[in-house]
Amino acid sequence: CSFNRYESSTLVPHPDDAKRRVLNVRNSGRTDAIFPRGGATWNFPGGQAGFVEMRIRLQQDFGGARLCLLDRWLNPTDPAVASLAMGHLDLASGGKLKPQQWHTLRFTWKSAEAGSEIEVTLDGQPFVKLPVTRSALHGISYVHFQSTSADRDSGLLIESVRAEMTHP
Repeated sequence: CSFNRYESSTLVPHPDDAKRRVLNVRNSGRTDAIFPRGGATWNFPGGQAGFVEMRIRLQQDFGGARLCLLDRWLNPTDPAVASLAMGHLDLASGGKLKPQQWHTLRFTWKSAEAGSEIEVTLDGQPFVKLPVTRSALHGISYVHFQSTSADRDSGLLIESVRAEMTHP
């Protein structure tokens, strides 16, 4: 189940601290790849209720990304991830997230049952509510980051990700 056999997302120097590194998710522009749009997956203990929070920064030529919450591992570059996700958020350039600025996104769910909602905050303020489109029998336990840029871009940077599960 390995679509791409090259690094589609890589660690790069932190733009504000040369002693640290951040994960860069982008479209590589590679013509020899099945899926040139990079991806990354992070697993955390599953929960019927909880949150996952990330600190991200869109690069100047950001071409788009999709953030998905799932109950299973899928290849980070798999284009079917959103259709199997409990919920997903598409980010586009020109939206509320400003390029070259760090932003904190938090996805909070009180139930992993279809029909419930995932509340998303941006820098501590209400941002959007996403429907839970598929039930997660054992809870949500993965976050996927995928480039959706049609062309090569510098993508987004991920400084940190953390999750905490609660018991409803």
